[in-house]
Amino acid sequence: MKCKIDTKNFAKKIGFEKINEFPEHFTPTFVLAVVNGHSITVSEMLKQIEYAIRFIKANFDVDQKKYSETLKFLKLCELRFQNHSSSKPKKNMLHFAVEVFHEIQDMHAKDEKTKKENENISLYLNILIDMF
Repeated sequence: MKCKIDTKNFAKKIGFEKINEFPEHFTPTFVLAVVNGHSITVSEMLKQIEYAIRFIKANFDVDQKKYSETLKFLKLCELRFQNHSSSKPKKNMLHFAVEVFHEIQDMHAKDEKTKKENENISLYLNILIDMF
């Protein structure tokens, strides 16, 4: 039985009003997505990637596979947004990245309800990765 997920509604559920199709080459001002009325540009995404890399290195054992693979994934994204050629991330990298970001969100969660919502988002992202 094939699983069917309404990706448009899922994107809205996690706060994305619009996700733009990626161009061949990025400019710093290219809008990747709109989240809660705020346009996320390539330059803002690069800042967030840099922050995530620093946060992971400061708070986790990067010798563990899931953290090192997440860092590789972030570096691949960084290269792509800077218009450098890079390989596509492997599926296991994406799963590790979802797991690590779930851990980070749980570290910042204020209550159990938020942790449960984070867990549901993580589950759906992993399903989407497997589908594509």
